[in-house]
Amino acid sequence: MPPMSKATRMTPRNPITRGFLVAAGLGICGLVLILSVIRPASSYVNIQEREASIFFEADPPYVTLPGDCVTVRWRVENIREIYVNEQAQIGEGQRQTCLETSPILRVKFQDETEGSYTLSVPTLVISPLFWLGLILLIGTLPTILRPILSPLAPVLKRVIQSPTVRALPQKLALIAFGILLACVMLEVGLRFYFLRYGSQDDRIKYLYSLEEVRQQTNILVPMPYVNYIPSPGFPEHNSLGYRGPEIEIPRPENIYRIVALGGSTTYGSATKPEDSYPAQLQNILRDQYDYANVEVINGGMVGYSSWETLVSFEFRILELEPDMIILYDSVNDIIPREQISVDCYRGHNTLRGLNGTKGFWVERDDPFIPSALYRLVAVNLGWMQNPLVLNSWFDPPQVSCQLDDLPLDERVAQNPPIYFERNLRNTIALAQTNDVQPVLSTWAYYLDQDRPEYWREAVDENNEIIRQLAEERDVPIYDLAHNLPLNREFWSDDGIHMYAPGTLEQAQEYAAFLDGAGLLPK
Repeated sequence: MPPMSKATRMTPRNPITRGFLVAAGLGICGLVLILSVIRPASSYVNIQEREASIFFEADPPYVTLPGDCVTVRWRVENIREIYVNEQAQIGEGQRQTCLETSPILRVKFQDETEGSYTLSVPTLVISPLFWLGLILLIGTLPTILRPILSPLAPVLKRVIQSPTVRALPQKLALIAFGILLACVMLEVGLRFYFLRYGSQDDRIKYLYSLEEVRQQTNILVPMPYVNYIPSPGFPEHNSLGYRGPEIEIPRPENIYRIVALGGSTTYGSATKPEDSYPAQLQNILRDQYDYANVEVINGGMVGYSSWETLVSFEFRILELEPDMIILYDSVNDIIPREQISVDCYRGHNTLRGLNGTKGFWVERDDPFIPSALYRLVAVNLGWMQNPLVLNSWFDPPQVSCQLDDLPLDERVAQNPPIYFERNLRNTIALAQTNDVQPVLSTWAYYLDQDRPEYWREAVDENNEIIRQLAEERDVPIYDLAHNLPLNREFWSDDGIHMYAPGTLEQAQEYAAFLDGAGLLPK
């Protein structure tokens, strides 16, 4: 007999073995096809380009049916302008979009060049690769499981022939056992994949417990009375939850402390922390005016209106022992006038002038089901809320009145700025009672921006209230809305938030005013 060749020796003679190897190969191919559709490489962007940082992703990275919605998140740094689906945005945020078209992030770099990034979000029901992979994976499971189940055959035989089980259809029992075993294998496989190859967001969504999610970095955290504050765990915030360096408490005797209050235009959503107007104001006062003992703290927060400013001053800012506060509020007080019906804006109800679109910032305590397989299905089918936002989020307020059918301009006209005036007046009174010098500023925006006439009139109303209260309460005021140059380079595309050149100009004008009015000690 001639000797067998090497190729002959390596080929399994047993047809069962050959079938197993073929089935295993097809099953692996099927799994790869499914994963390539579920999380394609083009479902997120995370790059460093032209001295800018760009992160853009869709969550979930796929949809089940055409027209389903995803949450699009972005975070960019050192960028002049940002557009998501051609709508101007600030440097970090998220929005829900339904996939009539692919999500597109377009940016303008500091050198005026542009970049465009498109997310590929596949639809499973129309993806041939997904169905091919699913057919391959399911079709090969019986062959793959046969060698695994063979040693268990005697045990299974005894169980099946037992009086209790004998009455059950044998095929149904085998199918149920096969499904259970397949789920166990998928659970193990998913855990390995997410731990080894998944992103941090994948691990948050499918693996981490509630406590582990809470340990992740969040820009906001809930806070009694104030609703929410900047998270002390966020890299740009200090341990007290303010944007900037650490704050010494009690205040040193040789320090004159100024706290800037307001919303995102004080926080500086379109700038780095060192380029926000409070940070630049401190540098200018120290370097150009020789106020070496002046400290300026950024007490602003995204979304804060005069309500949060008032409450924040009472429950947070006073503990900083400020000598002066600068109040810069307006635009966030217009939102409830637009979005709340006339009946809900005033009277005995939950809202009473608060921003009804924002709701209540709460923290969830519902434990997460530990199964990665269940969470993969439940999160993406909507049975379970995404753990990425389960740490805290806004609960909509429960109100008995419905939104009216009035046009926005009529609704704003019937919801006058009574709360803006009241909150500002009370903040001034509270400051003066605590020997804190209040300084008011009118609120500025890019006048050439295309804004509805009612919105411009609402800003004018607020600025006029600021001027009247300054005169009535004998409070220093700087008219930034009147004095700020009309320079397009100052503004982000929304015409509300300023880039670093704009916040620098704002800080320079404030510094000149504070020095010229003799409000600061040398």
